[in-house]
Amino acid sequence: MEVHSVALAYVTLVMLYAGISDIRTREVDPRLWLAASIPGAPLALLTALSDSLTYILSMLLSLLVVAVAYVLYRFCIMGGADVLAMLFVAVMSPVGTIFPSLYLAVIYSAAPSVLAQVYYNYRFCRSLSLGCIFAISHEVEVKRLLEDPALRWWGVSGESCREEDPREILMRVSGGDLAAKVRVSPGHPYIAYLAIGLLLVLLIGDMPIRLVLKALGYSHFVSLP
Repeated sequence: MEVHSVALAYVTLVMLYAGISDIRTREVDPRLWLAASIPGAPLALLTALSDSLTYILSMLLSLLVVAVAYVLYRFCIMGGADVLAMLFVAVMSPVGTIFPSLYLAVIYSAAPSVLAQVYYNYRFCRSLSLGCIFAISHEVEVKRLLEDPALRWWGVSGESCREEDPREILMRVSGGDLAAKVRVSPGHPYIAYLAIGLLLVLLIGDMPIRLVLKALGYSHFVSLP
């Protein structure tokens, strides 16, 4: 097994562990990334030494994704833990095939992200109304948000990067009025989706991308096995 594959396997295991924490609490201890980087650093170094140009280019391209994620974090669209998770992948295991591994993981994470959004909306709507099922956010009474177990991880839209307790944010935005309606959206455990994406990268690599390129008539850019 090539060293970059070993590094990817290690990073995937760390991400799966972090993803479980994200699912359970919607939080990941920032110290996890530092602790995981200690055994991961030698693997990253070996990957860099085996093909320095590929490693550096892949890491720089991956850091562009991290930069975009950071901008989204500043606009309270993504959480800080998501940015740290992407940074961890970008540095520890950036090397992919056609694309860096982080690019593929983000692409593959789209499917579980959409499926989860549909599931959360279904629990909220309690119906199969397409307009509700595929909505990004909803207006909900504060009282229901506090009492309905199906809305446990929902939060005020645009407030995902705040360090405040979710209930404090809710009370602040609503002015303490339990009958008031606020616009909320489900809090996604995106690190878990990204971990699934990395697992798919480990298992199938860039095969779906290659098949799409072949179907579009660009198979001369890649060599299918």
